[in-house]
Amino acid sequence: MIAIQEAQADSNSNQVEEIAKLIDFKYHNFDATSSSHIDENKQLGNGIISKYPISEHSHGLFLNPNIEAERQGKIIKTHDKGFGKCFINFGEKSVEAAALHLIPFQTFNIDLSSEKGREILSSVTQKIGVSNKYSLVMGDFNIDSPTISEYLPKFFNLSGVKEITLDEPTIPSGKQYDHVIYRALI
Repeated sequence: MIAIQEAQADSNSNQVEEIAKLIDFKYHNFDATSSSHIDENKQLGNGIISKYPISEHSHGLFLNPNIEAERQGKIIKTHDKGFGKCFINFGEKSVEAAALHLIPFQTFNIDLSSEKGREILSSVTQKIGVSNKYSLVMGDFNIDSPTISEYLPKFFNLSGVKEITLDEPTIPSGKQYDHVIYRALI
């Protein structure tokens, strides 16, 4: 299973679907979260690609603080970020899977321990949850840290929830924004 963030789509094309076809994975979903800041004619969103059947698909948005910042001489504003959630069915077992993307906290000078930061992170734990015995949450959390357990304690207080930690960057600029949380999979 593969999680995709910042995928683009319009009525004629969908990057998640195109990738699924290229790797010959039959099942996929795409959830638009906002208009693309890359191509005004497209929607930006998240997707999940699987070689196994997908069921009970849902999606939603996280809290958007609607704030502005200056970046490279331009004023930018937070846009909606969200998630797609589904079950991947492996015969008798199913894995609850979620792909998510959070706002770039550093770009908008949001301290994760501030009231605003805590509100945004609380919306993540409220909307995603980890309810199934087998669960996987993957995405661009925009939290530059080897671990995110201190920022999302409600996830990690659940029995058996763990995180895959890496000693290397997850993006070319050297940051560790991408994280994977799982339950009972390893």
